[in-house]
Amino acid sequence: MRVFKLDRGRLCAIACTLNLGAGLPWDSVAEAVSGVGGIKIVLFRREFAVGPAHLLAAVDYAARAFRTGRNIARSFHVEAFLFAATTNEIAEALRMFQPSSSDNSLHAVIVADESQRCTGALEALKRVAESVEPLSRDEAAAKRAIRELGIDERELRATRASSLAEAVEKCILSRMAMAFVAR
Repeated sequence: MRVFKLDRGRLCAIACTLNLGAGLPWDSVAEAVSGVGGIKIVLFRREFAVGPAHLLAAVDYAARAFRTGRNIARSFHVEAFLFAATTNEIAEALRMFQPSSSDNSLHAVIVADESQRCTGALEALKRVAESVEPLSRDEAAAKRAIRELGIDERELRATRASSLAEAVEKCILSRMAMAFVAR
């Protein structure tokens, strides 16, 4: 899987989908990667996660917010949820993106200061999860995000995207940028 640069090259990240299978609680994912030092892993519910750019950008803005002292939340993962949900309301962001104990499939963004740490954490996840796949755009999540975030038709048309999911992802990215600048 591809390693992305975040926070103007200061961090590396990998986005993936984890299928945990029956009997493996999602909080055990963090335990699985605990042996790889210097990483953070943010787990997202899949319901409103439109695609990789959506989640990678949310984590990128969270990293920048913490580095520059513009963070609203005290924890990195909640800050990422705030940007993913394009809101400053923690309860709303948690409702949309915090995994529940019944979720067997989650999206994950692994963040570290070196790409080797990201790939090491990814390998650790592959050993415990039923499957680990590249994160891809989700049309159904895009439709749910349109309703939840109040994205209107004009905003979607302005993106000049080739699919609905791409258009929604671009709208969300624009809203994240505006939220960061407004802080």
